[in-house]
Amino acid sequence: GADQWLWDFGDGTTSTIQNPSKAYAKPGTYTVKLTAYNAGCNQATTKTAYILINNPLANFSFTYNCGSKNTVTVKDGSIGATTWDWDFGDGTPHYTGGSTPPAHAYTAPAQTDFTITLIVGNGGCKDTISKKVTINQTSTISFSANPVCNGSPVVITPKVPNFIVNYVYDFGDGTQTSPMTGPVTHIYPKAGNYNVTLTTTDNTGCVE
Repeated sequence: GADQWLWDFGDGTTSTIQNPSKAYAKPGTYTVKLTAYNAGCNQATTKTAYILINNPLANFSFTYNCGSKNTVTVKDGSIGATTWDWDFGDGTPHYTGGSTPPAHAYTAPAQTDFTITLIVGNGGCKDTISKKVTINQTSTISFSANPVCNGSPVVITPKVPNFIVNYVYDFGDGTQTSPMTGPVTHIYPKAGNYNVTLTTTDNTGCVE
């Protein structure tokens, strides 16, 4: 068997260890060559384009916590990352403890935009992604006319955050819709004052 080894890793570095480990500094495709020696004789084996080193790819998604629209939970979707640096954009310390930070609560009292930035790394390679998060979003409804004549249709139009998947209108007269999206038209059978409510369901199943 061989008693000496010479590895050429294709990036200008070599090793004479029998079973070396290797960290590449840059992404790319590398040809690896091994030359083995035994009593002065040698035999070389070359693996062309044998190793592919990719940059890590940063990605994440987030959801709003049920009943607390100033709190978000992020879910890492990065590929090839070994380090994570989470910046929630509100001046709080970065979270660098891994791919799953705890739910983050923002302190702004009204609807406010923040930017969550994730930097992932692997060896000497890094990738960054940023996404806007809007906290304390609320749902509102508007009416085509108010007041309306008895027996006339009224169009009720919602304005909801983009994480709302459907909602139910309660017209205040004992009737309501099935879960739906978009505006709705309703005719009240009797004159009077009615309170219209909107019950929403978001993309995490939270009902409000």
